Amino acid sequence: MRPITLTQTGVGQSDPARLNFKSEDFKVGLGATVDGTVTYTIQHTFDDPKDFTSKANYNSNANWFDHDQLAGLSANANGNYEFPIQATRINVTSGTGTVTLVILQGR
Repeated sequence: MRPITLTQTGVGQSDPARLNFKSEDFKVGLGATVDGTVTYTIQHTFDDPKDFTSKANYNSNANWFDHDQLAGLSANANGNYEFPIQATRINVTSGTGTVTLVILQGR
């Protein structure tokens, strides 16, 4: 799978990035970089976007969970998912800077 890049500038949530939750050996690497001053959390959901009327509705109303290690941060960080999820996103809770998240998923 090709790398996926998400970006969020200022307070709010990035568009979610869908992952291949059906992968036999689900592994995902996450690398977040910060430009400026922000506080951010990487989040994930198990909800299927097909259950929502639109992308905006999915981003607002799916059940989003904070990543165990990538929460409440203000500096560059990395982590992973070793269990299947439907999607991940960036949630910036304060600041005016930019967070860029690069997502790498095996097969």
